[in-house]
Amino acid sequence: MKKTTITGLFILLSVCLFGQDWSTDIYRVGEKYPGYIIKNDGSKIEGYIQAHPRAASTPFGDDNQKIVTFYSDPKNKKTKIEYKPEDLKEYMIADKHYVAMNYSGGLLAKPVRFLIVKKEGRIKTCMWYEWTSFGSDGQSVYTEKEIFQKGDEKPLELTSFLMGYVKKMSELVKENAEMVKKISDKEKGYGVLNIEKIIAEYNEWYAKNNKQ
Repeated sequence: MKKTTITGLFILLSVCLFGQDWSTDIYRVGEKYPGYIIKNDGSKIEGYIQAHPRAASTPFGDDNQKIVTFYSDPKNKKTKIEYKPEDLKEYMIADKHYVAMNYSGGLLAKPVRFLIVKKEGRIKTCMWYEWTSFGSDGQSVYTEKEIFQKGDEKPLELTSFLMGYVKKMSELVKENAEMVKKISDKEKGYGVLNIEKIIAEYNEWYAKNNKQ
């Protein structure tokens, strides 16, 4: 049973590799797109952001996870300002929303980086990219990790639920006692292979019960 669960979770991981649209019709590295930044004090500034790769091919290269190249005027280089993850809460470039968090590719990694948001909500589903190689067509090949973050709490990797699933998932949705009971009772549809469905249900419940 445990082997089946682990296999199923890795199938879920592989499905997540197609979570974002990076086609050149929408996103081209080097071009500037309308967007905005939100600073740590909450102020929002609209402008244009230069597109970088989703992950750098070298440790010192620029990418969307490490830097924001912002222009108030895309035709004037003098308006260029570069921001690091420590400087911002989030930013938007074209159709891509990034948030800053203490995650940079591993459970022990602490540096702040920008992660792209795959699904919005009280519990955000984000993606972390790592450059792997150049493909036969000369295009970069990336791997992804799916990351969950509730509010400003510590990010959680999808694979972290392999051990202690009931305790971790119950803690993640603790405000909803009904869902906690279903998870604890191992009710059908609330197991480790249903993480995304559970998060979607929790987000819907949270939104309904926390309207401004």
